[in-house]
Amino acid sequence: MSNDVLMYHESLLLAEAKGPIHATRLLAAAKQLLDVLGEVLDPRPQELDDRALSLTRYTLGEARFDTEWAAGLALSPKAAIALSLATGLG
Repeated sequence: MSNDVLMYHESLLLAEAKGPIHATRLLAAAKQLLDVLGEVLDPRPQELDDRALSLTRYTLGEARFDTEWAAGLALSPKAAIALSLATGLG
C-alpha cells in the first residue's frame, strides 16, 4: 500500500471526527487525487471507505452530500491541503 493511500485513510478517519462536511469534501478530493495517480484501494480499506461514505451520506442527506462531494471534487490540491490544515489534520 502506498503512502498516498495510507495518508488518504488517515485523513478520512481524522476528518470524520471533525464532521461529515469536512469528511465528504476531503474524501472527494482524496479520491480524485488517487484516480489521477492511478492508485487503487485494497479491498479492506475500501470497506472502510464504503462505510464512511454511507455514514456521511446518511448524516448529511443525499442532496447535501452531493453538494459537498462536488465541492470536494472542485478543490485544487492546494485548497484540499488548506482544508486539511484548517480541519486540524496537518
